[in-house]
Amino acid sequence: MAIPYSDLDNDNKRYENHDNKSYQNMANFKRYFHSFIGNGQVSDVLLWRNTRLSASILFIVTAVWYYFEVYEHNFVSLVCYAAMVAMFFICVTYTMAKYTQWDLPDFEEITIPESKFKWLYKKTNELLLKFYHTASGED
Repeated sequence: MAIPYSDLDNDNKRYENHDNKSYQNMANFKRYFHSFIGNGQVSDVLLWRNTRLSASILFIVTAVWYYFEVYEHNFVSLVCYAAMVAMFFICVTYTMAKYTQWDLPDFEEITIPESKFKWLYKKTNELLLKFYHTASGED
């Protein structure tokens, strides 16, 4: 039994129309979801519109997870390693500056305004007070 050509043509149009509607619905949903998240860079990262940034974040988070779970290190050792690497680079930079005549910043010229110093001092005292209350069992 042969199927008339006109019936096949009508079926193809029906499927094309259905695919076009589903594509429009999906596009509307993506647009709505993007605006729901916030239309900013965060939504671009979450929806993988900025693929390089999304892949970089995924790689860094995976590396940190691998470091903590597989190597079974804790946060304190990570901070210590970061401090050691920073001290090494500072030492190498200042040593190389002596031999290559680089002009490095003079730390005696760096000043902090008194208002910012007072704010930092207040925040540090509040943090230490919270630690004290937590350690003493009052919290």
